[in-house]
Amino acid sequence: MRYTFVCLAAPLRVPLDKRSDNAFPHARRKPLYFVKSARELQAVPQVMGIVPEIQQAFTIANQTNLSPEELEDLERREIFIQDMRGAMTKAVNQGIQQGIQQGAKDAQIEIAQRLLNILDVETISQTTGLSIEEIQSLRTAEGE
Repeated sequence: MRYTFVCLAAPLRVPLDKRSDNAFPHARRKPLYFVKSARELQAVPQVMGIVPEIQQAFTIANQTNLSPEELEDLERREIFIQDMRGAMTKAVNQGIQQGIQQGAKDAQIEIAQRLLNILDVETISQTTGLSIEEIQSLRTAEGE
């Protein structure tokens, strides 16, 4: 059996939602309410859900009621979600890199096109970083 300990330090500064003051009249009683009521609650009360520490404590309390198979399945899903977030971040970064590279290539081509009627192919190649073949194909395309 796995045990998880949650420490709720007092006094915990909990912002009160003015509309629900009747349900929880004293902010300092919220952690105590959590400790007393966690097992019976089916959902996190809205006024308590705004406190990250209590939200995390509810999540841990829910996990302790899971069977080992359910807990393993939950952990696999959490790992999958983290893997997908990592893959998305990597894909976005790769897309940004490709965009930067394509933008630099487009700038090289634009500069080369401006220089076609002014300079020779070798000088344009040295100036822009494009190959002589690329510049010659630009010259051919411009002539058409």
